[in-house]
Amino acid sequence: EQGELRLTNPAETLAALAGLESNPQKKLPAKFLVASLENADPRVQQAALHVVRQSAAGEKTFLAPTLKILHSAKSPATRLEAIFALGLFGNVVSLDEWLGCVRSSAKDAVAATLRSMRQVEQAPELAKALLEAAPALARREPDLGEDLLLTLRMLGVQAGQCESLPIALKAPGSKSDLAASVLARLPKASAWLGRLSFHSA
Repeated sequence: EQGELRLTNPAETLAALAGLESNPQKKLPAKFLVASLENADPRVQQAALHVVRQSAAGEKTFLAPTLKILHSAKSPATRLEAIFALGLFGNVVSLDEWLGCVRSSAKDAVAATLRSMRQVEQAPELAKALLEAAPALARREPDLGEDLLLTLRMLGVQAGQCESLPIALKAPGSKSDLAASVLARLPKASAWLGRLSFHSA
């Protein structure tokens, strides 16, 4: 952080980021993390985003480099990591950024966006914007109906406001029905999305 340690290659930077992840600091080395977020290596960007997600809730210093990654990342995994990090910044993220992610043609990106939105507290404008986008999204991505409904509810949308949405949900009748439903989804599941969700708040 004070320029006394020179990291000369991605492997060294990744090792430093792994050290930060396993030993969280009270005061994050912001300069180092911003440099890591701006690193050209997608592995370094992903590791830096992971540290930021774990330790830097709401630290606005990291928003601009996170948005830069979101708009320029060639790696889908890096983009998902950036989308998931957006939830940390709450209402500082513009509605246009959120809606741009929701309108993505990549289903994993839409799912990551919905899950990231759940981290935002007291966001009536975001709730309203997502509710307006919900009918088209539910028709386009029927498999994400449960995610969409849960996100709307966590953003404060009342159940009655969701009743007209074109989402067909059938509660499983038993544990075995639930298990069968989950297992049926595994072939299309995303390991990266699962990892992000598992490591989220």
